[in-house]
Amino acid sequence: MTKKYISLGDFTKNNPLVNHSSREIPLWQKGKPPYGLTIPKELLYFGDIVLGMVKVKQVELINIGFKPLYISEITLNGAGYSMPADYPKIIYPNTSVILPITFQPTDYGLSAAILRIDAGIGGVYQFRLLGQGIWDHVTAVTNMLDGLWEFLQRSVQPAIVSTGPALSLSNTSVEFTTDVTVDSQSDIITYTISNAGNQPLIIDNLSISGDFEIVP
Repeated sequence: MTKKYISLGDFTKNNPLVNHSSREIPLWQKGKPPYGLTIPKELLYFGDIVLGMVKVKQVELINIGFKPLYISEITLNGAGYSMPADYPKIIYPNTSVILPITFQPTDYGLSAAILRIDAGIGGVYQFRLLGQGIWDHVTAVTNMLDGLWEFLQRSVQPAIVSTGPALSLSNTSVEFTTDVTVDSQSDIITYTISNAGNQPLIIDNLSISGDFEIVP
């Protein structure tokens, strides 16, 4: 049989009492589960934390059942989150314990974690944690300027200004591909000599070694 629950106000409204009369009101007690664990908020939000800074939240673990919860293990998985190695081992009915959790962001941006509490036959409970690492204003401006300077160094090549004459050759090596018989002459190969500087280049002498000659 399904019980229908109504408020006390609705009951007296639908069942008015006449003068000098009384009426019995049926009451039921809502049963509690034998085991149950909760925290004030399903999502523990640490907010914006400057990189290098630390925030600690005192997390209240509440036993809402009518039997003690024996904690066998508590784990915390997430970058930047930590808790004491010595955690509460038992939570009695209708009582709570405090578990301090520390968040120190290791990088810029959002960081999430899962708090997992294993109470054996009392069940396994998981709660979400969320925080965000941010830069302080000085660091943000410094990082922006450093990035801009690095970009400019990669993008802008300084102009090389010559302060004197600079000899430049069209080729640094040459290969004669045809065979040349004795007492004969090969085809002429031309080298180009240039002055890449901004001052006159004076050539006092040209010489060559081996079985080669400079054609006048």
